[in-house]
Amino acid sequence: DAFWNMYRGTGSPVVPNVLQSMHMALERTLLDFAKIVEPEMLQPVLLKILTQSKSASLTSVVCSIVLAYPEKFYNVALILFKTIDFFHYDLIRYTKDSTARNLYSIGYGMNASNDMLYSDERIKTCEDKHRNTSLESLILNYQLFGVQGFSEKQNSEYVSKLYDIIDIHKLNPIAIESYGMQLARMDRRNLKSRITPKENNQVYIEFEPKEIP
Repeated sequence: DAFWNMYRGTGSPVVPNVLQSMHMALERTLLDFAKIVEPEMLQPVLLKILTQSKSASLTSVVCSIVLAYPEKFYNVALILFKTIDFFHYDLIRYTKDSTARNLYSIGYGMNASNDMLYSDERIKTCEDKHRNTSLESLILNYQLFGVQGFSEKQNSEYVSKLYDIIDIHKLNPIAIESYGMQLARMDRRNLKSRITPKENNQVYIEFEPKEIP
């Protein structure tokens, strides 16, 4: 929790501010580059962080970039999906992000320079759309909608890779015992849908597991 949420400053126990700031700066830099450069240029950097770092705190930063740009870094996503614990850690991050704005606003207005240099920037990050997604929702979205820009054949092959990863997790007794519910929720083959009509000709689609391993 403390390591995975370091770049958001929402972990517990609290880590030194300097470490939080370093991870926050790394995430912002990678997000800015991801917005303007081709995926082929940034993907090697993300892969190097994943393969050479020894801390989940850096892995979580890579996860954030993938969540922000799933259509660019789908291959990096496959690597993240192979570690079942990451789904759990990122779900905690997603939950804490829902109250991050309140955390960043504590003491706001008491120190103008601190607000300008730190608090305003932190509060603004809460507006990023990918804060409202998680690794679990990403793997399900790939199964439902595929990768943007892929052909039908490419998406079929990609989804097959996702199912292979999920099936490997399901063969792990420890994974089943610890994360059985998450595995049930993230497997499109194991979900049944329920459609509820809403106002203005909109519908609400809800998924629930057929069975829990």
